[in-house]
Amino acid sequence: MDRKTAEEFWTTYFGLIMHEGADTCMGNPFKEFIKEARIGTYDALTDDEYHVKYQQAEEISAFWNGRSKRSAGQVFAEALSRTPLSYNEQKEILSTLMDASERITYKSLNASVNEDGEMAFDMDPVQMKQSKENADCEDLDFETAAKLRDNMIELKKHLQEIEE
Repeated sequence: MDRKTAEEFWTTYFGLIMHEGADTCMGNPFKEFIKEARIGTYDALTDDEYHVKYQQAEEISAFWNGRSKRSAGQVFAEALSRTPLSYNEQKEILSTLMDASERITYKSLNASVNEDGEMAFDMDPVQMKQSKENADCEDLDFETAAKLRDNMIELKKHLQEIEE
């Protein structure tokens, strides 16, 4: 995967995970690409440009494991599991997460055991509705995902400007 594609992918999916979008249903990018190609969306591209877009969509679609739709959390977890990280890279990521965890106190969830012996967590009605709507990934929410991706890209640009 080229660096620009990797940046767009990780920025989008990390952003979704960090902003309560893990349940956002995401369509397989290769299947979406094929659909768009059939209606002529890419007709103005040169053969080389088309080939690059085709390759990018095909490569990223590996994280869907042949499915048409997956939640952003599933895609993120699949991508992370397929990304080879050295021991030191893993330690660096874990260290960052541990440092961030020390800065806050996590709100404890009120849990109880239901009649089936399973843990049941109190959830407000809006969370419950969203959870049920997104459980089977039927409602695609590309617009929200795209907005979150764009926000993350803007935030990254802003951080880079601050660092300079």
